[in-house]
Amino acid sequence: MDLRADLCGPAGSVEGGVVSTLADVAGASACAVALGGKLVATEHMAVSFLAPGRVGPIEAAGKVLRLVERDAVAEVRVVDSGRDRRLMAVALVTVRSLDDRAPHASGRT
Repeated sequence: MDLRADLCGPAGSVEGGVVSTLADVAGASACAVALGGKLVATEHMAVSFLAPGRVGPIEAAGKVLRLVERDAVAEVRVVDSGRDRRLMAVALVTVRSLDDRAPHASGRT
């Protein structure tokens, strides 16, 4: 992700919510691929912020740590690649596959 002014807070670094969203997308995507391309939903996510992102682009990469039937856990590393790949945040993302669920009559799952 390119670092833009509208993604940064008053101190000039990327906002924590943006970093969290990147971690969620990277972790859920890695898990979805490992689950055979199934639709997934994040059940839990824990993020530790380690350093500000100030240069960009910002990169997030997920690695699946555990895969069991419909559940998966990924570790995500978020780095500021324009600042010598400085580690900005780490996250654990737990997802559940939604593909095996039948929708209720109301359309909700």
